[in-house]
Amino acid sequence: MTPPISGILGLTQTRAVCFREADMGDVSERTLQVAVVVSFAVGFLTGWQANRMRRKFLDWRKKRLQDKLAETQKKLDLA
Repeated sequence: MTPPISGILGLTQTRAVCFREADMGDVSERTLQVAVVVSFAVGFLTGWQANRMRRKFLDWRKKRLQDKLAETQKKLDLA
């Protein structure tokens, strides 16, 4: 069985109950766990896609700079 969210957050029972009643209303423990998992998954996938895009950009820039260097070296060899 999973520990209650109050234990995960390190809140005392009194604070957890007050926190729950004041801010979260009727949100069940299961709903909260699902929200945390979905939030983590979205963040993970977003970071993964951002890293893929970054790697593609770096590969493109590397190839472009290599081509420019080769072109400049040809011009210097002809001069």
